[in-house]
Amino acid sequence: MQGRYNYTTPTSYLELLRLLTDTIAEQRAKQQAQIGRYESGVTLLDETSTKVQLLQIELTELQPKLIKASKDTDILMEKLKVDQATAEETRKVASKEEAEASALAVDCDNQQTECQGELDKAMPAYHSALKALDKLDKKSIGELKTFVQPPRMVGVVMEAVCLLLGKKKEWSDAKKLLGTLDFLDQLKTYDKDNMKDKLVRKVKKYTIWKRYVIQKIEKNIEM
Repeated sequence: MQGRYNYTTPTSYLELLRLLTDTIAEQRAKQQAQIGRYESGVTLLDETSTKVQLLQIELTELQPKLIKASKDTDILMEKLKVDQATAEETRKVASKEEAEASALAVDCDNQQTECQGELDKAMPAYHSALKALDKLDKKSIGELKTFVQPPRMVGVVMEAVCLLLGKKKEWSDAKKLLGTLDFLDQLKTYDKDNMKDKLVRKVKKYTIWKRYVIQKIEKNIEM
């Protein structure tokens, strides 16, 4: 099973029931008409034993067919009852799934609105960060590499950078990262849209830290 369902509308199913009912009624009417003709024939054949015998043979031959037709009709009626019950069950399932789908759609809309709100709040900070990267040059990066032990908040910033770029949060690893030729390009082209939730949660603690003040970090002030 692939979790897919085939549905029929109540209108089309009722139309099918009406068609089958009409067909059964028509067949029964035909049978009754035939029986009537045979009964009239028997009355007329009373005038001659030969005709009566012939009609008796004919009626005998038709009897199995009539019995079969009656059985087929009974089977068809039972099938109609089963199909009607199945259609009702299908309707209930469809109604339930429709309600669940509607609730899911509302939930998705709410999540989209929430995510868009968070994105709208984050974008100014993102653009500000890009402008800050444009101000960095090789000289500034070179000064950072001269620190044997960096000022407290400089070390914190590089911890966050190492975390984003998949490096160990050690100053020795941070200095190696600063020494790569494409360090700034790695930051400017960082694939922020495909960050895993686990990484986002780890980085978030740096962005909401109250002691994380950009102006003080720029001045290398110990906090």
